[in-house]
Amino acid sequence: MPSLEQLTPQWLMDGLMHTTATYAARLFGSRRPPLTNTDAPSACENSLMQELNGLNMTLLQRVRLCRERQSWPAVVAERDALLLEKHRWAMFDGYADKIDPASLSSPREGNLHLKDDVRQALEKELGQAELTLLRVRAQLGYSLHQNVPVGSGGDRLERLAHDLAAAKTEFDDKMEHTVLHVAELNQQKVLVTELRNLKRETDGQVAVAIAEACEARMVNQSLKRQNELLLSQMRTIVDETNRAAAATNEAPEVSPLPSTITAADIALLNGQPESNKPLGRPANPYRERLLQFFEEFDPSQIDLIDDMLDSYRGVEDSLMESLELKYRFQEMHE
Repeated sequence: MPSLEQLTPQWLMDGLMHTTATYAARLFGSRRPPLTNTDAPSACENSLMQELNGLNMTLLQRVRLCRERQSWPAVVAERDALLLEKHRWAMFDGYADKIDPASLSSPREGNLHLKDDVRQALEKELGQAELTLLRVRAQLGYSLHQNVPVGSGGDRLERLAHDLAAAKTEFDDKMEHTVLHVAELNQQKVLVTELRNLKRETDGQVAVAIAEACEARMVNQSLKRQNELLLSQMRTIVDETNRAAAATNEAPEVSPLPSTITAADIALLNGQPESNKPLGRPANPYRERLLQFFEEFDPSQIDLIDDMLDSYRGVEDSLMESLELKYRFQEMHE
């Protein structure tokens, strides 16, 4: 569309400039009569004239903008009316050949006898044209409240608006559900990562436990072999001693070192059944001391005196010292 500067006549612009120059001369000029000066204008006069011309041009631009703003609604209304009229004539020219001439006299009967596919095509074209018009007005920045067509087109647009609103609501619900689902998946991902880390730590601990068990099994087997070796050495020594005693028919020399191995232990090492204990058992001098000691400190241990003497044979003094230390220590803490 041409601007107002092109539509404004030249005489109007000249008149405005002349009037503006006259007012400027009256306001800012000297009241003395002009003197006839034949000299050339100075630099100061030239600069003042240029500044005055610039002010005049600025004033003219502001006047033009004000007039354009005032006349713009009328121009927009005229343009919209022309667009609407053009749209109507285009719709009429496009489908004038399809209308039966007989239906011109009775439009209601023509509308009643119009085919369904033709009616749907016309309604589709009409809706597209209305949407195009609304899109153009929306792009130009105008309000659409007073320009929505009434009738079936308005109903269709209203239904379309409701459908769009429903679709937007559904989309928002889906997006919210998607956000919740993504948050849940992220939480599950974190849990899976923690479970993997825990499983990795558990596998490491299990591997360490298996290694320790294997090491303990190897140590146990080594100790078992050493025990078997010691037992075999002890059997060999006992057998050699018995053979030497039977060959010489002499009593074995009594070792000066105390020994806790009894005949029952030797028989057990040789794989023989345990023989019955002799009825006549020599009295142990430590029995009376243990009996007096337990009667004083712990009477519940009196029945275990014989077992203690059998277990600690040869080291009875150490047994007595350890028992005294134990019970004295308990008395101090009580």
